[in-house]
Amino acid sequence: HSVKNQSLYPFIIFHESDLEPSLRRYILSCTLKRHTQLKISFATADFSTSVRPENGSRSDKPIGYRLMCRFWTYDIYYHPTIIQGGYEYLMRMDADSYFSDTTRRDLFVYAKERKLDYIYRDVYREPMTPMQPVLRHFLHDVSDVSTCIYNNFFIMRLNWFYESKRVQTFVNELIRDDLIIREYIGDGCAHAAMLKIDE
Repeated sequence: HSVKNQSLYPFIIFHESDLEPSLRRYILSCTLKRHTQLKISFATADFSTSVRPENGSRSDKPIGYRLMCRFWTYDIYYHPTIIQGGYEYLMRMDADSYFSDTTRRDLFVYAKERKLDYIYRDVYREPMTPMQPVLRHFLHDVSDVSTCIYNNFFIMRLNWFYESKRVQTFVNELIRDDLIIREYIGDGCAHAAMLKIDE
């Protein structure tokens, strides 16, 4: 990823509490091999809950996956590491995300110059039935949200998330009484809905 003026952007690796010290050392050693100075920190994500999926909800989405979806829909934005960092933008790079080549532009500068709140790469389809009752509070036609964002890679301007009253109300509806976990609502679908209701 190209950066303007050799800016040293921080890398934060969110992980569960059982990350082995040997794996942490291996990750750090990989950056040393490239002779590249990187600012890497590790932050624990809490993936524990007493909530259980509703009978009849997606059996192919185990509780750990549902907690990950909640993390990328809500938890990460209030994680102490993000709050204390005072970041303007957040870029997600999941384990299966990578740049196939050097980017020609600093993507954070690109987003800021064009006043973009959100950048994503692709979309996919997934049933959104559990989310539709919430969407009806915001949209006349819930079919307006027909695709989900492939958000294993995205860039978001954080103040857009924090300052949009409609986005905040919507996300809190998903979190209230653990709907996002009980019924399963994918984070990519939640992100697509956030963008649509804030148009």
